[in-house]
Amino acid sequence: MDIGALVISIGCVQILTLVLCGVLWWCLLRQERTIHNLRTRYATTQSEASSSEGTAEEDKSFHSEYREAEIRASLQTAGSTRHSPTEKYKYVACMADKGLGVDDLARSFGISSYEAEQLVNLSRLANGTQS
Repeated sequence: MDIGALVISIGCVQILTLVLCGVLWWCLLRQERTIHNLRTRYATTQSEASSSEGTAEEDKSFHSEYREAEIRASLQTAGSTRHSPTEKYKYVACMADKGLGVDDLARSFGISSYEAEQLVNLSRLANGTQS
């Protein structure tokens, strides 16, 4: 075998090895970029999800506080039943006809004694005009 052919063949193997290393290095860089992009997307998605969870938690907090305020308001006004003016008139008229006093009516409906007295007077006037 000729020494020149041997040198050329070893040189070609070395060149092919360098080309192969270059191709592998390029593939490795490409994979690293892909991994970096995926990590960036994952971090962005996580931050968006955590910010939207904060909003959902704020909504839950608002709804629970609103419900709690409604319950407190209903408990604070539990002694006075809520009746429309026409319902008050009807109930007061019925109770006054059964002999319930003005003070008892005022306590029952959560209204002042004066208002209860006026409603009793109105019911008497209504009964007087209907009879």
